[in-house]
Amino acid sequence: MEANNSFEEACGWAGFTFTLCFFISSSIPIFNLVKGNISFEDVPGYYFALNYVNNLCWYIYGDFLYSDQIKVVYLIGAFASFTSVFIYLYFELTKYKTDAILNGLIILLGTYTIYITLAIIIDNVDIICQICFGTYIILFFYPFQTIFNAIKHKNYSLIPIYNTCISLVASIGWVIYGYGITEPYVIYPNTIIIILSTIQIILYLIYRKKYPSFDESSVISTIGIESEDPKKDDNIKSMDEETQPSISKPVKIVENES
Repeated sequence: MEANNSFEEACGWAGFTFTLCFFISSSIPIFNLVKGNISFEDVPGYYFALNYVNNLCWYIYGDFLYSDQIKVVYLIGAFASFTSVFIYLYFELTKYKTDAILNGLIILLGTYTIYITLAIIIDNVDIICQICFGTYIILFFYPFQTIFNAIKHKNYSLIPIYNTCISLVASIGWVIYGYGITEPYVIYPNTIIIILSTIQIILYLIYRKKYPSFDESSVISTIGIESEDPKKDDNIKSMDEETQPSISKPVKIVENES
């Protein structure tokens, strides 16, 4: 299937470009993990795994549609998310060896199963469309979780605003491109992403104005602090002892005689 005119074709390449930017932006936690800035437990490994499955399905879908934009960008996304997953598993292996090995086997077997099922056994584009839409539905859990946490904590910093804006622009391009190639399964999931991204941006703007962030580093407490330097711990204890109320006179304890 090809776009009806150059405008829709250009929108398809715009969706391609911004989706590529989204993949790069979403990989920032992996870069921080490699640099040692964060622990692997702070990285959403499940999200990268689901994203890999989704990208692989959409790559095969784009191949059936003869759409270079969809096929190429999701092939890049599948490779990027596959690499991210195994970087995550490498760090997980240092602490949870059994879990890392099992997760790696699941991903490899899942990749083989998806490819065999979609590319060889199934020769029906509608079924592939439905499977791709289903993987997108699972990924919607992530923005829903972000919206829920932002509302619960009234904290705009919980919303990844740059990723959200990039995702919004990319989805607009894909929707226009979907109309051009008359492919509803390109239009439906990206329309939902537009709605979710818009909600996140609105929440971000409202909470940023109404609930400005609170800098917890400005509040210093000496209670319950432990450091690797024993001298610092002694200083902290002496500071805490100086703040305790002192008794200037001895207290005589009188026992009641029955």
